[in-house]
Amino acid sequence: MADTSTTARWPRRLSPPADTILDSLETLGWTQADLAERMGRTTKHVQDLVKNKTRITSDSALELSRTLGGSAQFWLNLEANYQAAVAERESLKRHESDRPWLKELPVADMRRLGWIEPGGEPTATVDACLRFFGVASVKGWRDRYASQFVAFRTGKNGPGAKVGAVAAWMRRAQLSAARIRTSPWNKHRLTPLLQTTKQRSAAPDLLATLRAIQAEWAEAGVAVVFVRRPKACSVFGAAEWLTPDRAMIVISDRYATIDQLWFTLFHESAHLLLHGKKKPHVDADEDGSDTDEEHEANAFAADRLIPPAAWTAFTTGLGNRPPARADVISFAEQQRVAPGIVVGRLQHEKRIAFASPLRALKTAVTDEMFLALEEGP
Repeated sequence: MADTSTTARWPRRLSPPADTILDSLETLGWTQADLAERMGRTTKHVQDLVKNKTRITSDSALELSRTLGGSAQFWLNLEANYQAAVAERESLKRHESDRPWLKELPVADMRRLGWIEPGGEPTATVDACLRFFGVASVKGWRDRYASQFVAFRTGKNGPGAKVGAVAAWMRRAQLSAARIRTSPWNKHRLTPLLQTTKQRSAAPDLLATLRAIQAEWAEAGVAVVFVRRPKACSVFGAAEWLTPDRAMIVISDRYATIDQLWFTLFHESAHLLLHGKKKPHVDADEDGSDTDEEHEANAFAADRLIPPAAWTAFTTGLGNRPPARADVISFAEQQRVAPGIVVGRLQHEKRIAFASPLRALKTAVTDEMFLALEEGP
């Protein structure tokens, strides 16, 4: 279902207050001169009202209320609604020149994912996308979103395609995070949570576990959200400070296995704990992600999930033989982590092949589970 707060609103019928005034005069059998006399106005003033050349003011609304009926607020509302409809129609006309912008956005995926309403004229789609992003103009979008994601400026779908996809995914994450109530940011509360979160990874009910983590991390000032990605969006996770006292971690469905999910959560927490609050950290399969901060976040996640000394002892004990299923399960139990995390680490370090039978220990995060998580706790 589309988020109706951010979808296009077709301009209402342009029904000026003059229509209601003329209908009333016809019903009463009055001329415009009669109305002018009763209102204490000139005939020209009434003629301007019925030709939409002058607006209804608080004074004239009161005069119309006393002569034609209805409340003063009724007449003011007629005027306000008409002016809003005119402005909306004029805005859609101006959107005609903004149509090329739609090529930079994953519009089809935004409709498929329910972020905007399906169908509609291109100008209405421009309006829907501006509402989705919470900006008044394409320039506002470029200033607020496009400038943040310079690492995604190129791609097989054309210049800007990845920028638009990443921006849409991040915006959806922000909207999802807005639904989660959080306490003020507390670094000292989040740090010990990492250990309990790691231990929760071995719990059998993954959906219930992740919902519990959402609640616990919210108490530390972090909204953890899960958002499916547009096809042109290669991101798997991101961290952003929404305010100085409120942070967001977002995880995508790019790698839908348990090891990737837990690693991404810990990786993004490293950005919050270690890398300041000035910019969002968006992690994807891009060359621009090979930075000191990304290496630091990778090491942080790996070491928090499996301590270096324990990992060294485990791999040294294996010698040259490949690990057996029993080895992985036993070590995972010792470390109180999901066996899939151990398998993912072995694959990453090329100690086993990605096609290894041990991959069966990597629980899949199903589409149904991800959709349930996306809908919020």
